Amino acid sequence: MPGGTRLKHNHIYFKRLMEPLEILRLENTALNIRRNILRLIKAGEAGHVGGALSSVEIVTALYFNLMKIDPGNPKWPQRDRFVLSAGHKCLVLYAALAERGFFDASVLDTYGALDSIIPGHPNMHKLPGVETNTGALGHGLSIAG
Repeated sequence: MPGGTRLKHNHIYFKRLMEPLEILRLENTALNIRRNILRLIKAGEAGHVGGALSSVEIVTALYFNLMKIDPGNPKWPQRDRFVLSAGHKCLVLYAALAERGFFDASVLDTYGALDSIIPGHPNMHKLPGVETNTGALGHGLSIAG
């Protein structure tokens, strides 16, 4: 923005896009996702925290405002699909899926355990809401196309 001006929540563009209560709801959801990312790091004693935390707002907007999904029916044919190309950022995906209700949040405490359904990279065969297995950077581009 010119002169270093920052957009405020009461800025005209935000008012056109979303109501203030909706913005507040999304901010609170993003905060819960951040807390769950830290919960995952603590449970597994490892993880790519920077990449996960830097993706929170985007993932929150998608899963809680834009995407057509049904946590009760994760294989719904008309759902929108999200491919996390950088699979090492899986902590943000796991935290968002738990927050959205795809699985119980207590599962987050199993991250890093040998028999966990939330491994170091997303696995569509282990966790509802994960659309594809990813890992290599850029890998998702060819899958999503």
